[in-house]
Order: sequence, then C-alpha cells, then structure tokens
Amino acid sequence: MGRGPLPYSHGVNDTSSARPWLAPNANGPVRGAVSVPGSKSMTNRALVCAALTDGVSVLRRPLQSRDSALMQTGLTTLGAQFSTLGDSVAVTGAPPPLAVKQATIDVGLAGTVARFLPPVAALATNRIDFGGDEQMRRRPIAALLDALRALGADIDDGGRNALPFAVVGGGGLPGGTVQVDAHESSQMVSGLLLASPYFRDGIDVTAVGAVPSAPHIAMTVAMMRRAGADVDAGPNRWRVQRGAYAPRDTQIEPDATSASYFFAAAAITGGAVMVTGWPHDSVQPSDHLIGVLTAMGVR
Repeated sequence: MGRGPLPYSHGVNDTSSARPWLAPNANGPVRGAVSVPGSKSMTNRALVCAALTDGVSVLRRPLQSRDSALMQTGLTTLGAQFSTLGDSVAVTGAPPPLAVKQATIDVGLAGTVARFLPPVAALATNRIDFGGDEQMRRRPIAALLDALRALGADIDDGGRNALPFAVVGGGGLPGGTVQVDAHESSQMVSGLLLASPYFRDGIDVTAVGAVPSAPHIAMTVAMMRRAGADVDAGPNRWRVQRGAYAPRDTQIEPDATSASYFFAAAAITGGAVMVTGWPHDSVQPSDHLIGVLTAMGVR
C-alpha cells in the first residue's frame, strides 16, 4: 500500500530511462468508434478450411500476426497458395491427398499451428517435420499425437510425445473412432475436427474428462459447417462425415478479446463505444462477456 505505480523501461536492460507509469484515467464518459483487429481464433480456423478446398477462397480482414503468418507458411508448405488483396487474403486450396515434398513446419509459439496442422500433415504424401520455439516444446500436445496414432497416423517423436516430431504421411488417414484427453487444451479436438472431413471414414471423437474452452470447439464446428462439412455435435462427442470444404468468401469478425477492453471502458465510465464490423451472430465465444455486461445494466 502506498508504494505507487510500478516503473517500466523502454529496453530490457535499460534502467536509466525507467520512470513511473501513470495509469490513464477517464475524466468523463468514454465515447467513440473503434476498429479492432480480426479474431485470431477465427482467422486460423478459416485459413485451414480454405487451404483444403479445391478452389479459391477469400478471407476478408483476417488478423495479421505472427501466429497467422506461421499458419500461412505452414499451409503453403502443405500446398496451399496465398495472395494479399488489400485487407483481404485469397487462398488457393490444395485438396488432399497433399502431394508435397518432405519439409519442416515451424509452429513458433502458436498453439493453433502446433495442434491444427499435424492432422492436416497426415493427409500429405511425404514426411512433414514439426519444430517450434523452446517454450512451445513444453506445451501439451501428447493427447493429439496419441489420437492421430489411434486414427492410423505414423508419428515419429522419439518417444517424447512433444515437439519436435514428424508426421509421416501416406496421403490420407483411415479415421474412425477415437477418444481424446483434451483437459489441457480444446485445440486437441479442434485440430482433429478440422482435417477430419478428408479422413476415409470421417471421425467420431469423444473428449474424455472436462474440456476447457469448449466454446472454442463450438466455433470450430460452426465454421466447418459454414464451409460445407457435415458435423454432428453432442456433449463431449463430435461426428464428422467424409466430405470436403467448399471455397467461400469469409468475413473475419473483430476479435472479441480485443473488443472487450472497449466494451469495458464504456461500461465503467457510463459511456458509449461502437466496435465497427461486429456481426449480428458471432461464432466467437463472446456471448458470455456480453451477458455479464448486460446483467450489469449495459445495453
């Protein structure tokens, strides 16, 4: 108590320029309109769906970030092509089997890349190695690798059940029934689902135990259905029929997390903020936040 604001520094080891950081204060109701970046979760799911189509899709206002760049680079390695058109990205898909050369995909520190692309790599005709940042090597992925093995994939991980590993492709997967321990990340399930329309027998996946961030799996299912997949979703169980995604035009929603700060600013100051481009029906798990704010008296 009474110690004041914490100092900050422009440089990691530069203490000479350290000075107090004064938290901003609103002198009255906050009012205005803002445009926030596109949703990372939606962008990377849309990129995967578009990359597997037989045709050209357009993603409008996708997020430009390291995670999305790593996703595009990985999907390019697997045969897709990308071109920028203003604030949109055109994706020329590469439908399985993915006839690509042996290659390495860098997942960086992106959980979506690390967990969405190995099932896609299982549709390739050659070995695809996966590497990433040192910290990513300590993040959970064993349950996904175990599930891929159960579905017929050949995984070479040296017994580590962690990065680095390789998916030795045979041009496709039998698919079928599998159980996944997804308590560490819902992305384990989403990754399997996104590639599953191209498995010979589709997929029937059951999540064992509690599933964190289950609304993000609902987002995956909603986006798969919009892209043309046949998905039956029940409590902790998802069934996908063999099929294919269709090329489409996708408007990426403003990121719900980024928007939440502006919603909160309006709420606590009694102001009014417009987030431009907000969809009437969002696939993001944003209803919870809006529900809380509404319960607090916000319109």
